[in-house]
Amino acid sequence: MSEEKLARLMKNLVEICTSLDWTEALHNHNRAWYDGNSYKQVKFWIQRINEENRKMGKWSIWALLTLTKANLGHTIEIIDHYRSLWLTNIFLRWLNPYGFAAKDIDNLAYDSQSWIDQYKKSLDYIIELNKKWESFQESITSIYLRKIFDPIDPAYMDIRSPSGLWIWWVAYMYDWKVYASDESRMLWRMWDDSFFLTDQLATAQETYVAMIDNPVTKTSIQSSILDWLPGYNDHVYKPYLGVDIIHNYKVSGNIFLPYKKDEKMSMQIEILDYIFKKLRNPEDAQILKSWINK
Repeated sequence: MSEEKLARLMKNLVEICTSLDWTEALHNHNRAWYDGNSYKQVKFWIQRINEENRKMGKWSIWALLTLTKANLGHTIEIIDHYRSLWLTNIFLRWLNPYGFAAKDIDNLAYDSQSWIDQYKKSLDYIIELNKKWESFQESITSIYLRKIFDPIDPAYMDIRSPSGLWIWWVAYMYDWKVYASDESRMLWRMWDDSFFLTDQLATAQETYVAMIDNPVTKTSIQSSILDWLPGYNDHVYKPYLGVDIIHNYKVSGNIFLPYKKDEKMSMQIEILDYIFKKLRNPEDAQILKSWINK
């Protein structure tokens, strides 16, 4: 990032997102940078970008959190760290076995129930902050709330039917190869080109046709439509669920994973159970519903 790049991004109304994994030591360990202290750079630009956002009446920059075994048990402290930087939301993302994380997954990963326990603890804490008139949200909860209450689906790629691969976004590599999603691009770093769509061609029209007429696109759509997948098709939460075919492919070698073996689906169901439990409390429900339009 530079002031010149920032000015151009702001002029073109580009939303900016970054990553922040907690303390300086832990962030620098997770996100080593060849040219110095990555935490200091991220902290500086978060504050600088928020200065510009406030001038334009925009919400604060988003920062994505990657939870590993080292910081999973410290979500409350991480939330407070985000608040100290005037960030107004946190995305409690579970660890996926892609990219650089895959090389050291045994030392980084944890079981899904440990993540669920921290999610519940964190959501309780965030709701209490809101009761004290502080505006702060948890992003995965906000996505589900919009799916429950908003007539327009938020179209989050991993939680929709069919999956958002290619339909909702693609990822361009620096050599202009086009992948079905950012996770697909991460698989390329692991020497797996299974979700490669096309090189950038001579015209936008040619590139578009090559993407939409690709077997990867067609298979991704077919394999993630819940209407015909046993176990998913008649689930009470079907309108709110989505199959993460990239995750299923990485952990099992198959984009079709039986319902009972789909760990991410089980996590989604536990999240939804807890959200609906909170919605039964009028005070909590009022707070959660206030997040939908923000």
